[in-house]
Amino acid sequence: MGYRWISDEIGVRPLQYEFDPPRLDYGLYNLFLQDDITLNDRWSLVLGAKLEHNDFSGFEFQPSARLLWHPAPRQTLWFALSRASRTPNRSETGLRAGVSVVPAAPPLVPLPVLARGVGGTVFDSERLTAYEMGYRRRFGSRLSLDVALFYNDYSGLRSLGSGRFNDEHVPEYLIYETFFGNAGEGSGYGAELAADWRPTPRWRMQFAWSWLRTRLSLSNPDADAYATGSGGASPRHQLSLRSSHDLSDAMELDLWLRYVGEVPNSDTTIPAYWNLDARLGWRLAPGVSLSLIGQNLLDSAHPEYTDELNTVIATEVPRTLWLKARWDF
Repeated sequence: MGYRWISDEIGVRPLQYEFDPPRLDYGLYNLFLQDDITLNDRWSLVLGAKLEHNDFSGFEFQPSARLLWHPAPRQTLWFALSRASRTPNRSETGLRAGVSVVPAAPPLVPLPVLARGVGGTVFDSERLTAYEMGYRRRFGSRLSLDVALFYNDYSGLRSLGSGRFNDEHVPEYLIYETFFGNAGEGSGYGAELAADWRPTPRWRMQFAWSWLRTRLSLSNPDADAYATGSGGASPRHQLSLRSSHDLSDAMELDLWLRYVGEVPNSDTTIPAYWNLDARLGWRLAPGVSLSLIGQNLLDSAHPEYTDELNTVIATEVPRTLWLKARWDF
């Protein structure tokens, strides 16, 4: 059980963004229940539910069920069905963000036009129903393997509705407003593979691979393709290989190699990339440690994200090298 209360006040930047209202108090409370049921020596059932209330979309009920079968002592086959919600945020219900400006072109366009995205008070939660199954196998005490398949059904995804003109700033300029809605829908399916191997008591290696395919569409033909642009912007393939090695009682070396596939977007495609993080640590004394850390070592910089509304300037993640000292007392 939990409760969170938020009070914020956000300033105004004319022609860029403003919130309506600029000051808002809102709360969130939730309750989570779960029960593990042993059916017999080989079958077990896990039932759970999360009940949540927020001031934007009201009550959200998110149940889940997981059935597990143990055909042998080191093997598990499981099936799961769950429902989840992504509740609206402050921007989706009250933001007015300037996206672009179209210069005047008389006589067809007599005034400059500010294109603006507007949060809607009727914006509802995005909903997901997930179907999953997986298999886990342990090969002794040093190696385990996990395989999972999933299918996700999405509804009420964020979209932009048909626009309208606003003349509140005439004769300086016109405003063309489009409103957030829930016209997006679709599905996603994929597979995941993970392995955990301990070659020696001091060395652990973890491998993970995932494959994802999404198909999104719009239930309202008058809506814009913002839902398909944002929801579909996910890499099809991702790889991860981590190595954690205690070189001695006082020294450790961690390496993390990863691959992220190409991310398609409505305007800009983020290219695929490989990257490597490394950490060399020393335990100088009980509670005292020193670490040399390098991140994104394979490239000087690379992009990872673009904003569909173009309200955030696109930046790249740079290569970094830093020294960290820690003292626990």
